Amino acid sequence: MNIVRESRARSTGATVLLIDNRDESFEEMGELLHDGRWATVCETHGTYVLHSTRRLAESFMAAPEEFCETCQDEADTE
Repeated sequence: MNIVRESRARSTGATVLLIDNRDESFEEMGELLHDGRWATVCETHGTYVLHSTRRLAESFMAAPEEFCETCQDEADTE
């Protein structure tokens, strides 16, 4: 897994990773994922979303509540 960037989302406090999956090495549950060249991962809750471009993947880093249900639930309760 090729981690390109790591940050903490201000909106939730979750740690979010940007993964370069162009070599298709990103694994989930022992299976290689081939559907996206880039992945945005909420490391705090173990969820992710795949993207076709780096720009799109980076845009999701600041708001993990857009793809992580746990972050979304936490944001809703505040």
